Amino acid sequence: MKLILEGREDLVYPGQLGAILGVNIEYLEKELEMLRRLLASRKRARNAMLGSGRVIPDLPIQMLGFSKKAMTALLSAEVETLRGIAGLSESQLKMIKAFSSVSYWEIRNRLREFGIELDERS
Repeated sequence: MKLILEGREDLVYPGQLGAILGVNIEYLEKELEMLRRLLASRKRARNAMLGSGRVIPDLPIQMLGFSKKAMTALLSAEVETLRGIAGLSESQLKMIKAFSSVSYWEIRNRLREFGIELDERS
C-alpha cells in the first residue's frame, strides 16, 4: 500500500501502518466491529418496524423496568432501545452472553405489553 504524508510517498506494509500513524490498530478494529454490530442492530430494528406496518417506540431500555441482570446483558450486546430488542430474533436474544432464561421471559413478556412478538427466525 502506498502512504502519502506531507508530499512524501512511501511503500508501507499493513503491519507498519499503526506505528506510522501512532494508533493502536487493534483498538480501531474493535471500535469498527462495534459500529458494524450497532448498525446491523439498527437495520434489523428498522426492518422490524417497517415489516409490522407500525412504529415501535425508540424507548431506552432503562425506561422499561427490566431487572439489572437483563439490562446489563442487553447493554453488553449493545441493544439500547425497545426498537433494538424488537429487531432481534428469539435465537439472537438467547445467544447474548450471560443471558438467562429468566431474563428471556422477562423481556418477552415486556415486549408483549407493547404488542411486540419476537421473531423466531435464526
